[in-house]
Amino acid sequence: MRIKNKYLKLKAPLKVTFNVTNKCNFKCIHCYNSSGENIDINKDELNSEEIKKALEELKKMEVYLISINGGEPFLRKDILEILSIAKKLGFIINLNTNGSLITKKIARQIVKIGIKNIDISFQANSSKNFKIFTKCNKYSKVIAGIKNLINVGIIPSLAFTITTKNAKWLPLTIKEAGLLGINTIHTIVLIERGRAIKGKLAVNMSELKNIYSQAIESGKKYNINLFLDCPFNLHEKLISSNFKNIEMDKGCFGGRYLMCIQSNGNVTPCALFPEYVVGNIRENRIIDIWNSPKMPVLSMKKYKLPNFCNNCKNLYSCYGGCPTSNFLFNKFLPDNFCPYFNN
Repeated sequence: MRIKNKYLKLKAPLKVTFNVTNKCNFKCIHCYNSSGENIDINKDELNSEEIKKALEELKKMEVYLISINGGEPFLRKDILEILSIAKKLGFIINLNTNGSLITKKIARQIVKIGIKNIDISFQANSSKNFKIFTKCNKYSKVIAGIKNLINVGIIPSLAFTITTKNAKWLPLTIKEAGLLGINTIHTIVLIERGRAIKGKLAVNMSELKNIYSQAIESGKKYNINLFLDCPFNLHEKLISSNFKNIEMDKGCFGGRYLMCIQSNGNVTPCALFPEYVVGNIRENRIIDIWNSPKMPVLSMKKYKLPNFCNNCKNLYSCYGGCPTSNFLFNKFLPDNFCPYFNN
């Protein structure tokens, strides 16, 4: 795929996150979409035909990977149809779900469609802690959903968002995952959006190093592969060492390598930036939205970074870090996880 301009933007995104619904049967305290069961969004959500049309447009653009997200995708009655269409179009598909609605029948249908990559949001190690975090009593259903997938030959990965509320549960969660037969956990550093804004849930860099050093030991013990997703894409070997040695990979990918289509058709540079709307697929072609000068969030011509960033020798390695972590009233602040600003 050809690079389009000096901001390393591609002619089409490699990955598109498709939030097919904002409804969810959980009410997690950290949810960036503020998803929940009592959200009246049916009239605004894209219907089956609109999603099919969007997928066909993305295929013509030569998009490589589609990540199906929510809310909870399985609250849509047509989710299996959507997955089937995406698969027939030839996309690599990553399905993100809380797992609680994956029955034995649905697990068999997922296999039949050919979906292999499934991430299950898994934020706690026990029913009690699960209720604290998700505000619901569905821990046993999540465990059942995981087992249903494993029984049909799909070993899902788990997604654990590290917050001040559940960080201490991570080693025990890793143990639980190992006992279930899981071999991969993506640990995600919280970006304060949606319900997380008021919760004071974000960990700081010092806490993160301690949390992850413990997680590494648990991962080794239970044969779990751990990956850390955060604004600076810290690998476990780097986070356990001196942050000064981090090699940052050209900053945020939003609007350059990836984009997100929200459940109402709004297009944003990434899933974690729902307020930064570039266009809507009901009104514009997706290719035109992608080519909008507003799409590459970190364009130096469009957004003013703070003096600290502008004067930093590493500016053109990180481009100011993650814009969602400290975006305020149309300006950027230094990234919470910047290893230089916080030193």
